[in-house]
Amino acid sequence: MLSSRSSIGDVKMPLISEDGSLFSKPMVNLTFCEKCGYLALSSEEQLAICPNCKALTKGGVFTRIRDLSGNLIGKRLLLKARITGEGERKSIPIELMAKCDICNIEAKVNLRAEDPTVKPVLENLFFTKKRNVDDIIASLLPRGFCKAKEGHRWMMTPRVFLDFRFVKVQDFIGFEETQERESESRSITGILLDQTDVKTGLLDAEVILAPDNTIILLIHRVYPLEFSEEELSSEALEKIEKTFKGKSLSEIEVILDRVIAQPIRGRSKAKLAAALTACSVRWFRISEYGVIPGCIRCCFFGDHRTGKGEILRWFWRKGGAGHAVGETAARTGLVYSIDPDLKILSWGVLPLNDGRMVVIEGLHSLPSEEMSRFRELLVQQRVEVHRVVKGAAWCRTRILADMNPNEPSFTSNYPYTCLALLDSKPFYNPIDLTRWDLFIPFKAEDVPIDEMYNFEFKDASEETEAFINLIKWVWLRKTEQIVVRKEALEKAKRFFKEIADNYMFNQIPIVHNASLWSIVRIAIAVAALEYNTPDGERLIVEEKHVDEALDFYRDCLNDLELSEVKAIYEEKPLREEEVEKMVEKLEEEDLLQLFHEIINHPGDLSELAGRLETSESTVKRKAGELKRLGLIVRGRKGYKATKRGIIVFKFSLRKVKNELFEPFELTSGEARKKSEEEINPPENRGQRAQIAQTSAKLSPSLIERCRSIYESSKLESGDLSEESIFLSKLKDVFSTEAEAVYSSLQRKGYIVKYSKGEAVYLRWVD
Repeated sequence: MLSSRSSIGDVKMPLISEDGSLFSKPMVNLTFCEKCGYLALSSEEQLAICPNCKALTKGGVFTRIRDLSGNLIGKRLLLKARITGEGERKSIPIELMAKCDICNIEAKVNLRAEDPTVKPVLENLFFTKKRNVDDIIASLLPRGFCKAKEGHRWMMTPRVFLDFRFVKVQDFIGFEETQERESESRSITGILLDQTDVKTGLLDAEVILAPDNTIILLIHRVYPLEFSEEELSSEALEKIEKTFKGKSLSEIEVILDRVIAQPIRGRSKAKLAAALTACSVRWFRISEYGVIPGCIRCCFFGDHRTGKGEILRWFWRKGGAGHAVGETAARTGLVYSIDPDLKILSWGVLPLNDGRMVVIEGLHSLPSEEMSRFRELLVQQRVEVHRVVKGAAWCRTRILADMNPNEPSFTSNYPYTCLALLDSKPFYNPIDLTRWDLFIPFKAEDVPIDEMYNFEFKDASEETEAFINLIKWVWLRKTEQIVVRKEALEKAKRFFKEIADNYMFNQIPIVHNASLWSIVRIAIAVAALEYNTPDGERLIVEEKHVDEALDFYRDCLNDLELSEVKAIYEEKPLREEEVEKMVEKLEEEDLLQLFHEIINHPGDLSELAGRLETSESTVKRKAGELKRLGLIVRGRKGYKATKRGIIVFKFSLRKVKNELFEPFELTSGEARKKSEEEINPPENRGQRAQIAQTSAKLSPSLIERCRSIYESSKLESGDLSEESIFLSKLKDVFSTEAEAVYSSLQRKGYIVKYSKGEAVYLRWVD
């Protein structure tokens, strides 16, 4: 039994069967009104006049694109479909004045006239080049006598044009059809006469034949449709209320753990984050701030094979989300793609799911071109294309994505969880972190092996049905139905300051100035999960929902270890004595050489180990100490210095410069002789003849450091070192002061030169 009336004008889909399935019959005869969208089954008494607007009604057939055939030519159709691609805007003349320039006879041509001889001409014009248009229209003009033997010579003046564009159209698949595996879909080329940006709608169309006999859909009008066919039944609302209303967020988390991807164990927080994403709203209004985007963007990230993708795919399989895979986005287009030959702009999965939800697997594999489009979309919630083909589409889409960092293991490669985000392709530029609301880490060790597979399966079919219906209910809410209580907003504002103080810093801007709205978005989704509605229409956000949202948000930020990283990496003013102690610590723990190498030549583990001629394990251990001191971080290209590291490096250079010469007093000839004997033994006095001309000596700590560098640069055979190797190692440690240190060592006689051909060798003399 089908419902006998439904209105398109008030954005409700018609003809829902009692079991809730969408258009369960392949073809249904309808009577409809083009003006207001009134619909009625034509099996009823035929209605010539629309009861709503008093306009004349027409007959039509509801069908699907996959059921189109030549037998439908000449019939008016209604199809539930989405426009997946569109070409350039074109135009043809439909009203013209024709005048014979020989006999001055005039004729008027109206291609919109209800005349069977006119319609084929109009259809032909859609496929005709401009230079041939007049010849085709001339077939409709009088062929009477003229002064010229060859007949009239018509000059045509267009008065009215009809705009159109070629589009790609596909069946629209809803929740129930996907769940029932009735999601077979077909695409067809269409000619769109309605100048609209609506991408999903009820199409008022007819079938025509192209010149090559291809079936084409001529689309007269697109009636916009909301996600669902009609308001949920009272029975469905009762199930939602029974399952969710009055329960706390922690209780709902338990329910969702057995509803969403039940075989995935130990990931209840991730499932709750996914549910909050699905239950977020498109927009909400705050009086003093206007309308604010409400769609939550949530990113799962972490180790391989930890259940990220399975949770995402659950929403796709249940029909609630569009699906994209990063590896194939170059071919299919996450945002859009352009066929250069046909000049058709094809919309990607995000614009096509405007107002709905999209899950993206393998965000890290998105091609760079697609990633740049994706970034723009996240900011604007709308994509505009200005290329060979122009077009625009809304992308008010809830996004749940997963990605893997560059390194395979959290525990082994990232001392703090949030650092893995920076070491991933989507977030090489930290500013991209500000476009997401939630980040949920997945570590392999989070869930013990015995817990993964030893669990008792529980029947959650009724709870699953209630959750799917709750998502539908939320997606049907309009902006004016989302009510954020003033006291709830004030609480969010108060506690945002605390959040910012504890977690906000520039290097990893997961929390930023606009994160207040992330908290409000989560609070609205919490209220939705708890089905906080007094009348089944409005969604009310109260203080308790903000409290629960704040608790959840803090837990997520703590899992990322943001506060710990903020304490270490946030650049605070350093007192000189703190820097001095840090430099002394580097010297004592033999970290200075690696630190200077990273400053001068950032690199990964193997590169640093090769340049320093030491093992990777040694470099990794020392680099860990430097990271704990906040002097370096590990980024996409390996280890690099932090701002604190640069400050300490500059101080160490000043310290080296100051230590090159330590002044001392020669109070008597005896003291002078004693000092000269200490630094200029008799056996090497010839090479140290210049020592008497200086009034300074190298500090013991600096001499010891240089001796260590010399030992590491010695040739395998013998005690000598090549000058070039020793100088290179000095530069790695002392940077711009290396030449001064080398000259001082020579003047003081600690370095003795030997020449052999063009090579210069050095020997250390104590």
